[in-house]
Amino acid sequence: MTSSPPNTHPLTLFIERVVQTPQPGGYALINITLNAPITLSLAQQFGAFYWHPLQANTAPLAMYLFDQTPLNLQLLSPTTLDDAALLQWTNAHITLQTAPQPVFNNALFNTLINSPTAQQANLLILASEARLANALYLAKQRQAKQRQTKANTPHQTGNTLVLLHASKTFGFVVKPARFMVPSMPAQAIGACELLEDWGIANRLASEAELVGCYPGHLDQLLTLWASAQPNPAYLKDINNVNSINDMSQDWQVISFVDDEQYADIKIACAQFDWLNLTTPLHV
Repeated sequence: MTSSPPNTHPLTLFIERVVQTPQPGGYALINITLNAPITLSLAQQFGAFYWHPLQANTAPLAMYLFDQTPLNLQLLSPTTLDDAALLQWTNAHITLQTAPQPVFNNALFNTLINSPTAQQANLLILASEARLANALYLAKQRQAKQRQTKANTPHQTGNTLVLLHASKTFGFVVKPARFMVPSMPAQAIGACELLEDWGIANRLASEAELVGCYPGHLDQLLTLWASAQPNPAYLKDINNVNSINDMSQDWQVISFVDDEQYADIKIACAQFDWLNLTTPLHV
């Protein structure tokens, strides 16, 4: 059997039930019901979950957390599981190999989500392929926290922008964007509808030239958007087209991508002193 990627740790779950929901592009959402509550560390939540298929000499399948409760995990898989795997996962102890992201700790999470300062900061989330699950998971938590903040204080919250990439196709149907994102390329008029339902502006890139997507890579879309900004102090509030935010503060950039994409994103961010790229988050 093919070995697990390096720096992984076993996570044994007793699974009562598993339901697979096929998604566009061959993806699948794996809904796992557990028989006992589980607590995942932040490092595990934003890492990868690897499973070894039954077939010998088969590479482990990397899945990413889309949502969770103590008794439920939703993992996004780049491919559907076969019937044998679904049967193996039902009423059984299953051991997944996790590849935690050590950089994603309480300190960073407070910087991005929980602290009062985080609620007023601007956050740009980049993700590619199945790792878009991590981006949606992070964006949803930040949005929920910001809505709570808005309900309890008159202070203006910061912007959140999500840029997603797929080399061939996305795990969702691309829909016309409802939120304005100033200075985006004309081709980038599509969006992830789920993010927009949560009130989060987003745009898409794909070298497959999918309708509604920028025809290129994440770093290229990022550079075009950032280059068109006259000054961070005058950037339009992308999540509320009727108001202007004080955008004098920098943007924190966090990425869920592979090594090659991260290198390109790092070069792109270095061109703008108001884009602060976090230590790489990729597996």
